[in-house]
Amino acid sequence: MKLPPAGVWVGRGLAALGLVAVIRAVLAANVWALVAALGGFLAATGLALAPLVRAWLADQPVTVPSDFEHA
Repeated sequence: MKLPPAGVWVGRGLAALGLVAVIRAVLAANVWALVAALGGFLAATGLALAPLVRAWLADQPVTVPSDFEHA
């Protein structure tokens, strides 16, 4: 049985630690803090989602070559 590299374990550990921190913060917060956090999450999702959908629906790749010979 081959184990994943150490970086994978570190990443999983940090993800679990972050999840525990979020759960503790949600349990300790009052209602207005949760409303503010939800508003921030929705704002960030709205900012990130529009470019992603545009890229998904594009007929051509969104990225352009870095050299001008291909343009």
